[in-house]
Amino acid sequence: MADNTITIKTVPQGITGQPQEVGTGASAPQTGANADISQGAAEASASQNGTNASVPQTGTDTAALQNRTDAAALQGRTNAAASQTRKNASAPQKAAENLSSGSADASSLRTASVTRTTKETDISCTLALDGSGQADIKTGIGFFDHMLDGFARHGLFDLSLTCEGDLYVDCHHTIEDCGIVLGQALREAVGDKKGMIRYGSFILPMDEALVLCAVDFGGRPYLGFDYRFMTERVGYFDTEMVREFFYAVSYSAKMNLHFDIMRGENAHHIIEACFKAFAKSVDIATTLDPRITDILSTKGKL
Repeated sequence: MADNTITIKTVPQGITGQPQEVGTGASAPQTGANADISQGAAEASASQNGTNASVPQTGTDTAALQNRTDAAALQGRTNAAASQTRKNASAPQKAAENLSSGSADASSLRTASVTRTTKETDISCTLALDGSGQADIKTGIGFFDHMLDGFARHGLFDLSLTCEGDLYVDCHHTIEDCGIVLGQALREAVGDKKGMIRYGSFILPMDEALVLCAVDFGGRPYLGFDYRFMTERVGYFDTEMVREFFYAVSYSAKMNLHFDIMRGENAHHIIEACFKAFAKSVDIATTLDPRITDILSTKGKL
């Protein structure tokens, strides 16, 4: 059997001022001088730990600090990329202000203003690529206004376009010349095309209609459009003018523009799907990508 005898020792009064009993067993608490000594040691240890905590450490602490620094740098790059990909966080508000006031901040927005006057038409156009989808369209042709409004809204462009044309003749000059002016505005707004994705394509459904559009702001004009409408007119808009309009846009903007009308019966649906698919494709192609630091071309020039 284990010996559980506890030995009692008397501490001299000269040390603590009072006789103390100190147990030698494992469960006996420290008091008096021993407690003071233990407390002092604990305070000294805590003080040393506090001192050490304020001094830069090596090893684990240095690695942790480096990890935090790397994480902060990575977050900064991520935020910058997200901000750039969205083009400009404040662009929609600025574009709206510019559209209403008639002014443009060239340092923050890619914009263009074009006027064209002939004996057949008098056209004024202002385009902001980094907009919010606002439109102010007056061409005198209701269905054409509807199509251009859809182009601005679904491409998130801010577009103001007015045209006084010889509609007493027919709609041809008005629609074709608006295409020339819009194409010129696109060419001027994209500028030198640095950082721009350049290519864009979109397949857009509208009820029974399904239309593919693909664009390339490569500096060479070309239109691919082979569809023939079964209906001659939608409102006061001749359906054969769909091709004429996009031909004028592509050559004035110096861009490749292709349409594939994959399905469709209703002329209104097909034409509207063309304009909206064109808007989405241009929006994609004109987006700025932070990974593209120059012009996206092996020739170095577009």
